[in-house]
Amino acid sequence: MQSRPSLKLISAALACGLALPAWADKSALEPQLSDPYEFDISRFIDVLNFRAVYSSGMELDNSPVEFDFTELSLAAFLTKPLKLGGDWSAIAYLNFEASQFEFDGNPPIGTVIDDIESDLYRIGVPIVVLNTSANSPWSYGAWISPSISSDFDHVDSDDFFLDVAIAAAYQVNDKLLVGGGVFASDILHDPFVIPGIGFVWTPREDWLVSFYGPRFVARRDINDRNQIGFEITNNGGLWNIDSGNASRRLDFSSWRSGLYYRYNVAGEIWLHAAAGFTFANELQVQTRDGTDLFPNQLGDADPSPYVSLGISLARW
Repeated sequence: MQSRPSLKLISAALACGLALPAWADKSALEPQLSDPYEFDISRFIDVLNFRAVYSSGMELDNSPVEFDFTELSLAAFLTKPLKLGGDWSAIAYLNFEASQFEFDGNPPIGTVIDDIESDLYRIGVPIVVLNTSANSPWSYGAWISPSISSDFDHVDSDDFFLDVAIAAAYQVNDKLLVGGGVFASDILHDPFVIPGIGFVWTPREDWLVSFYGPRFVARRDINDRNQIGFEITNNGGLWNIDSGNASRRLDFSSWRSGLYYRYNVAGEIWLHAAAGFTFANELQVQTRDGTDLFPNQLGDADPSPYVSLGISLARW
């Protein structure tokens, strides 16, 4: 039985299919006075984003227990696009997440509950290699992400992950970009492959509607300093933890849906806040080969409210 990849990994990987033109930043790589295929979605992608998300009171269906989930995340581009030759370029970014579960009550799973409640971290340095041309509506490339996802109790090869994706994007016109990709998770231990598609649409200058990753966003610019929007995106994560002198996979699959607001403090600095509800919550502990250890104690959890606060930088 294969364990599922983290939805956040899928989000990051398949996003590259639509974000290729933005990451390439054609004007920086190969300035063109007239670019017939310029679709500037880079204005929708921040070079640095710090966010805190708190999801409260997810009650397990199989146990009279509820839990809270807190996550601090930082995503930041490490370099400007690097020219590799021809129409090829590359860029790397840092992805750091610190997460914690807190249970109200003790599900009947023994000391494993203490291992779940330990501090959890994910540190990755994804690299995007891509091909773009000012004379073609197509962009394509690959996403490679070496990472460690662990409680850092005892670090060994089980704590290291390698995920890859290939993706492509096609510019239909100056308002619509479509694309897709194929994502492979944990190819060193338990490979899992999944395809995905998406789009970025700007029907007007003050509107963005997009779906990729999987993340849906509908956002409107009220003015130069205020934005409001609605999003459906993924929550949770996948970690290797040590329990009972053995490696275990802790898999928390979750979605969140809500409204958000962004305010331009000064220059390229934005503050943002969001609130809504989580849904499709599921908590699992598995062996490294994907066998579910506590199907009658963990599993599905009820929807719950969440809040989010953050700060981002649109350009270096």
